[in-house]
Formats: sequence, C-alpha cells, structure tokens
Amino acid sequence: MSAVQIIVMCNGYRGIFLLGLQRVICMCTDCCKKPEAEREFSCTQYEQHCGAGAAKKWKASLRIEPGCVPEVPEGLSHSICDPSAQLSSVDSPVES
Repeated sequence: MSAVQIIVMCNGYRGIFLLGLQRVICMCTDCCKKPEAEREFSCTQYEQHCGAGAAKKWKASLRIEPGCVPEVPEGLSHSICDPSAQLSSVDSPVES
C-alpha cells in the first residue's frame, strides 16, 4: 500500500509529504544526491533540516504547495464539518 504524496514547502525547501506515514522526502539540492532512504525524515526532523526547527510546530511550518491538492468547493466545507448543516440555495443545483 503506497502513501498519498503531497508536495510541501518548508522555509523555501521542497519535499514530498507521505500522508499515511507522516514522513517527508527532502528534495533539496544536497539531498537529491543521496539515496531516497537517506532523504526521508520525520516531520520534526525535516523542519529542523530546513532551518525552521526553532518553531517546533511542523504542522504550521510545512505548507502544501498551491495546486497540489484538489480544493474543497466553496460551501461544501460547511456541510462536511457540520453534519446538521443543510444545503442553502447557493449550494443547490440550478433548475433549467
């Protein structure tokens, strides 16, 4: 079973976040010369590797690169977060 891969940035360094494993494969120029096993970090280790270790908040430091993950359509996020939310007239299909 392969993990979902999401391209992330941390302090200007690009990496591939392995969602199911919560690991990051670094794509910086120095790491690209190494075998993949040596480029794989935990999220905290990757944050430190990128020079943002002082923050100690990898969930805030790792940013998803725009366009790498499909966006949730506007208005749909409310119904996902709140099961009791009902569709408004904006969310309902247009009748022809």
